[in-house]
Amino acid sequence: MEKITTAYANFPTDKELLRKLIQTQFLLTEAEEKELPSVDLESECLNLKMQILNKLGKEKAQEVKNILTNCGNLVRKELEGDYGRWKRLSKKKG
Repeated sequence: MEKITTAYANFPTDKELLRKLIQTQFLLTEAEEKELPSVDLESECLNLKMQILNKLGKEKAQEVKNILTNCGNLVRKELEGDYGRWKRLSKKKG
């Protein structure tokens, strides 16, 4: 989470656009990992990414891509933690 927070804090412009993209990426990754419907979220992510690319260029778009990778990793770790807790609890019941 620290990497994401630091990158966001150091992002020079369009923080609101970046904030929306990060939030949408969190939701998209969670939906995909849980195998829930995610087409609308994916479309929204692509739209926000294109806005960033058009406004800020490839260099900043690459920075954003790195932030989104960290977002995905964080969501997966959280979900794995939930799964691990569930697995431990289910063993205790059985």
